[in-house]
Amino acid sequence: MYTGPKTTNYGLIYGYDTGYGVANNHTNTRFYPGEPTTNYVTDSSILGAGWTGSFSLIDSTTKSFQLNVNSFHTDGAGWRSFMWDMRAHTGSAVTISATIEIPDDSPGDLAWVMMGQANSGGSGTTTATYLGYSASSERYYKTTKNTERISWSGTIGNTGTANQPNGIIGFTVWYNSGTNNTNSFIKVSNVQIEKKSHATPFVNGTRSATAGLIDLKRTKNIDLSNVSFDSTGQLAFDGTDDYISLGDDEDFDFTDGILTVEAVVKFPNSWTSGDQYPNIVSKGGSAGWDTAGWSLFGFRGWPSGSDKSWGFALRNGNSTRVASRNDVAEDVFVHIAATLDTSAIKLYENGVEVASVSQLYKPEANTTSFLIGKGPSNHEFPGDIPVVKVYDRTLTATEIKENFNSLKNRFNI
Repeated sequence: MYTGPKTTNYGLIYGYDTGYGVANNHTNTRFYPGEPTTNYVTDSSILGAGWTGSFSLIDSTTKSFQLNVNSFHTDGAGWRSFMWDMRAHTGSAVTISATIEIPDDSPGDLAWVMMGQANSGGSGTTTATYLGYSASSERYYKTTKNTERISWSGTIGNTGTANQPNGIIGFTVWYNSGTNNTNSFIKVSNVQIEKKSHATPFVNGTRSATAGLIDLKRTKNIDLSNVSFDSTGQLAFDGTDDYISLGDDEDFDFTDGILTVEAVVKFPNSWTSGDQYPNIVSKGGSAGWDTAGWSLFGFRGWPSGSDKSWGFALRNGNSTRVASRNDVAEDVFVHIAATLDTSAIKLYENGVEVASVSQLYKPEANTTSFLIGKGPSNHEFPGDIPVVKVYDRTLTATEIKENFNSLKNRFNI
């Protein structure tokens, strides 16, 4: 039975994988709950305008609700709004997202579900509030009975007039062919309201700075408070002040001279920071030699120069051993790995060995932090690093190849 590419975990002491993928290869893994954020959805909703209906909590953990419409006009039409109040955050970007299910056993014919902000009613009150009335940009229509994830983003308004939303965020449900006093209903789950312009994967409650990304070994907290995020909620190292720090952990000293560090990286095609040695991963010893240690770096040499490269640097006293790979591939994802043992440093790019140098030195113990995205004092990296793994042993060429094969389709390598 085919089980897919193998991933080498023996000797892994730290790693993260955001689950990011490109093009049609996008995958989500359990290791990336999402960008740190606050979910403003409570278990109680403001029951806004519409003919009679009801709201019931199905499950708090998954923020699942049933929204009922049970009062209908003589022609069988009826509607109801179900909302949360975000007016205190006027001017902020906001996204509401949810999984919508139209059950087959719901009486009547679903006309549509609208998602967005309220924009009419008594100057911003919930009385007679209706969602999405002002413009198509303020609403989301759903007219099929399949289950799907939908989202809406906008800016929180404050006036509540017919042409300006007022920050009451939620759903409007409309049914036709309904029967009075009989519930027609939809189910919504994984409901999120975030003060962001994009939806991130659902996780109940608030994601703290250490709850957005999980160490593959489940032994270390990953603090994302110093990292930026792109429009999809993925890590984005800006080359200025973004980095991840795991502190001065003895796991990362490697004073025995045995180490493998691996990453999936996208190098930018333009870069203006003026820093010639941005670090991908480091523990002391950045390429600028701020202190003894080791680093996996990119762009050794000025960005505009002919010697742009990535590599592994090792410092012990005044002795330096650097293995490097010239001709950095830009604006595409690259799988890179460096192995260190007592006789050589080897570099691998996309599963193939591309450089090797002999070395007689080992990393020195130091008190600097283990960092991703920068060196000990600066050397910030301006690019994407969706995968990082560190091992306390030297992986074989076969194992490096296996790790590459497990990731290459996701990143169109």
